[in-house]
Amino acid sequence: MKKVERMAIELEEAYDIINKSNLIIFKWTLSEDIPTDFVSENISLFGYVPEDFYHGTFQDYWEFVYHEDRERVKSQLYEARLIGTQNYKNQYRVICKNGDVRWVEEWVVHERDEYGNLIQEKGIITDITDKKLAEEKIKYLSEHDPLTGLNNRLSFDAKMAELEQNDKNGLGIIIGDVNGLKMINDAFGHKMGDLMLIEVARVLTTIFEHKEDFITRLSGDEFAIITRRRNIDTLIESIHKACRELTQFPFKVDVSFGYAIRKRIAQSMDNVLRDADHQMYKNKLRRSKQIKLSMINALKRQLETKSIETALHSERMAELAGKVGRQLQIGESLLDELLLAVSMHDIGMVSIDKSILDKPGALTPSERIELMKHCEIGYHLLVATPSLAGVGEYVLAHHENFDGSGYPQGLSGHEIPLISRIISVVDSFEAMTHDRPYRSAMSHEAALEELIRLSGKKYDPNVVFAFVNSINEAV
Repeated sequence: MKKVERMAIELEEAYDIINKSNLIIFKWTLSEDIPTDFVSENISLFGYVPEDFYHGTFQDYWEFVYHEDRERVKSQLYEARLIGTQNYKNQYRVICKNGDVRWVEEWVVHERDEYGNLIQEKGIITDITDKKLAEEKIKYLSEHDPLTGLNNRLSFDAKMAELEQNDKNGLGIIIGDVNGLKMINDAFGHKMGDLMLIEVARVLTTIFEHKEDFITRLSGDEFAIITRRRNIDTLIESIHKACRELTQFPFKVDVSFGYAIRKRIAQSMDNVLRDADHQMYKNKLRRSKQIKLSMINALKRQLETKSIETALHSERMAELAGKVGRQLQIGESLLDELLLAVSMHDIGMVSIDKSILDKPGALTPSERIELMKHCEIGYHLLVATPSLAGVGEYVLAHHENFDGSGYPQGLSGHEIPLISRIISVVDSFEAMTHDRPYRSAMSHEAALEELIRLSGKKYDPNVVFAFVNSINEAV
């Protein structure tokens, strides 16, 4: 008797452990609708009590299984019964009392008699929703671009391989390349560039809204669309129109496109992609100069809103620089380069925080380091445009000092381009004779004295001499 009592206590303890766990035990009758003979109390994890399965809605267990998974789970069960499977594992979704849908993993055991006849079905289910969501998240991240949410290169390659084997002719591939992304990153920072890419992705998903349109971010500034749509030229024009309407950026968002159509089944998808890519680069090259000059002009306009640089300031500098150039007899060609460089000399300031540019007091060491970056930023912006690459060299060196104490390269003497040496003198005089947030303007006489005092140290003596002469001639 004691042995029986002890076994009963142990069984009760084991049952208590199960009820406190997330392992839910089922036992089913052998029937088409598999009514439930037994379910453990911890079915409460899904909001139910066992009676719901004995006499209520879920007397037919299939009502507990989420409708989209029901036929698959049924098929697996009936197949296991038919072929004599002893046990198997399955994953599917179930419906909670409150309407939530949860994932479960099920282990089913088929007990058979000595002749192989099925006599009982038992199962354990456990909630694996958190695990399933984590797996889905990992799968999503492996197939999608984290910035835009579009398909990534890995999923694009998989789609191409699938279409190579199973698709017919008539499929189109569109390649789009965002123009000026590097310039935008250099001028406004990567955050601004990322925001632009997100907006371009949004435009693409709005226009290519069909379920079978497959939109991908292939690389940093390149997108691809696989589509069966026929009016591709019209769709591309719609993209251009939508991009022109993105007014939240201090520049025009522009994308170069090319596309190709799979005209015959024998044509490989890689060849279609190559044709689309080639067409895109042809279009990009044709418009490249116009696009980059437009971007530079947009940057100049943006710079004028930052208070440190205005159209009037550039006009005054151009007038002074022209006089110095003529005093030095540099020739018309070099004079034209000088005037262009003057108009661009501080374009790198567009990326410097306005609080630094407008600070009324002395800059901290870290703020000064940040400000000094504008020469290199301006250089990178300009050399991205072939017609302005030479000007970029002058902009890079316009804060170099004659004695080698300047920045960013520490050039000295005639290592510094003449145009940069002229800009240095003219810019300093312009700055000294006009109010700044941190000081009042100096008189012309005091500014000239300062230039002469620093001649041979900060400034080229020949340029200072020519500048003083040009000022005196104007008086």
